[in-house]
Amino acid sequence: MFSNWNVSRWVNEHRAHLVISLAAMLTFGILAGCSEISPLAPQAGGNESVPESQTIVKPTRLDDSVEPEMATGPMDEPVAADKAGRVLTMYATQMYRPDGHWANANGALGAPVANDNQNANLFAYNDVMGSTYLLRAEWFNVPALLPREVITGVYVDVNARYDAGTSANAMRLSADYIGTDGLYHRVARDATWTQTTSDDLFRWRMGGAYGWNITSLRPTWTINDVWMIELGARRFPNNDFAGTSRARVNAFKITITTAIL
Repeated sequence: MFSNWNVSRWVNEHRAHLVISLAAMLTFGILAGCSEISPLAPQAGGNESVPESQTIVKPTRLDDSVEPEMATGPMDEPVAADKAGRVLTMYATQMYRPDGHWANANGALGAPVANDNQNANLFAYNDVMGSTYLLRAEWFNVPALLPREVITGVYVDVNARYDAGTSANAMRLSADYIGTDGLYHRVARDATWTQTTSDDLFRWRMGGAYGWNITSLRPTWTINDVWMIELGARRFPNNDFAGTSRARVNAFKITITTAIL
């Protein structure tokens, strides 16, 4: 057992070492407590962070009954990306509320699969001619941006078809996005086409090099704004001599063009 005198003497002899050790422990604790960075905040000098979908809290979503503002006029031609920028394409990774008249909603996940036009497991489909339900994609594989990389264009599209030998085919693509007021807004554009008796192929239906140009919906776009985009597809009655009137969707995509500042 140490006497009080021995303990006091040991403390006095080792006081400097104790102070240094205590200071080091406090410094480490402070740094450790400050090491976490918000998943939505870009890290200086690195990539603009892309959070996992589970970490993002989206504002209240719009339901199917919300009527969109219909886009009018010709399809906008894309603005060429800066030679130092990139063209990035992303596909749906999660569908929202796969109910209503759309069957096999997960068939619209990911990029189009080659030769999937006859395999019902590889596309979502709707056989109800008068259906007003939306097939909705709520998450996409949004990439990270490079340092000083900015978004110059945002485009959306849907890969779809009806039966071969049909006419008056139409598909409405709706885009839900966050406005400058922090709330969701919905715009939509219709694509129409005819399929010959030998045409049973899926095609991107919104035209243009990358699809429908929605860049003007916001004054500027960040990668987090792109994360918030949700797309929906709605079918319409058509002339279908095959008798099934089956509408099919096998992919949604968002494309962004960028530049390096």
